[in-house]
Amino acid sequence: MWPHAQSAAKPTVLSVPRHFPVQPATQLLAPFHRLTQSIRATVGLPESHWRRIYLPVLHNYAELSQHLPASEAHHHAEIGGLLRHGLETMLEALMLRRKQMLPPGAPPEEIAQHQDLWTYAATTSALLHDVGKPITDLVVTYVLPGEGKSQAWQPLTTPLPAGAHYRFRFDPKRQYHRHALIPPLLAHRILRQAGLYWLASEPTAFDAWLATISGGDDAGPLAAIAHEADGISVARDLSGGVR
Repeated sequence: MWPHAQSAAKPTVLSVPRHFPVQPATQLLAPFHRLTQSIRATVGLPESHWRRIYLPVLHNYAELSQHLPASEAHHHAEIGGLLRHGLETMLEALMLRRKQMLPPGAPPEEIAQHQDLWTYAATTSALLHDVGKPITDLVVTYVLPGEGKSQAWQPLTTPLPAGAHYRFRFDPKRQYHRHALIPPLLAHRILRQAGLYWLASEPTAFDAWLATISGGDDAGPLAAIAHEADGISVARDLSGGVR
């Protein structure tokens, strides 16, 4: 059973109020406690490393995703679907990465030395695969407390303001797969400086990570992990195994 399948069936986009309050990461992640705990257990690093490198990634992704759906009428098409899909994909990427020796063809001592870094590269590149959807697929507007005029939200430049209420709609002119071009522009919003510095410390891993989040055709095993992890989450959702 999926780690957070104990929760009630998710409401659809059409059954929810017009506006949503901007919520902090801890509140957004609370319904997915078992899923995040599975990610924590599978990472297998000391608590200090988890809190410094991994936990900020989950928090930043949650604050960007808020209650947005991942699609209009396909997979994870419910309130909060984008966050759920990202967490599921991250966990699947962790499981897939454990079955691979990275980098391919490297001597055993190099594989052992950088195994945690390659795990971080695999999981974060998988998490980032849909992060561009709030920009390319959705139109999000928000209203600040005490103001009646709504403003357009641009995720590239600023987070949704605390205390605001937002609404969204799908852009009828959106182009399929255009969101895949956005992750490099938002990576600094999701990964802390410490995480980016860690990735950049190993050029082979960094190049593979960058190629994967850029959608390169020859990105190698990290892209294969991200693609397969995404597909598993999508297939499970469409099969009705979660809702």
